[in-house]
Amino acid sequence: MSIVLNKMYYLPSSYYFLEENNIYRDVFNILVDEMEYKKNKYDRLTIKSKLIEKTEEYNEYKSSLIKIILAKYAHMNKDGTGKELIDDIMNKWNNNEKIVKKYRELKYENTITTISKYEKEINNIEKILMLFSIQILENYYN
Repeated sequence: MSIVLNKMYYLPSSYYFLEENNIYRDVFNILVDEMEYKKNKYDRLTIKSKLIEKTEEYNEYKSSLIKIILAKYAHMNKDGTGKELIDDIMNKWNNNEKIVKKYRELKYENTITTISKYEKEINNIEKILMLFSIQILENYYN
């Protein structure tokens, strides 16, 4: 399954300063610590209230996860594009045999539908990745 995107998304220039290994390691560690904190906060809220809606904590956690994915991708793929990143994320999701095939297909189709719906209005890879389900992003990160 390949994604057909109308736009070519480019990674924000703010991630390219992470080219040097020592700067990258420091920034990456800070991003991971921040993401872990926000994930714990989101998990506690979700368990405590049994909510599955998209709360502020959910959005903060998802945003932190996206920052890490973009930083890692920009560091490892110097000439990579946002479209290639999206393809990588979706391919890793589709190839994960640990997840039930029907569930993978459902999340994939929902994500493609959501992206297609908003793609004409959004030109920012970070906002496009916010349209992805959190399970797909976590699968790519792990």
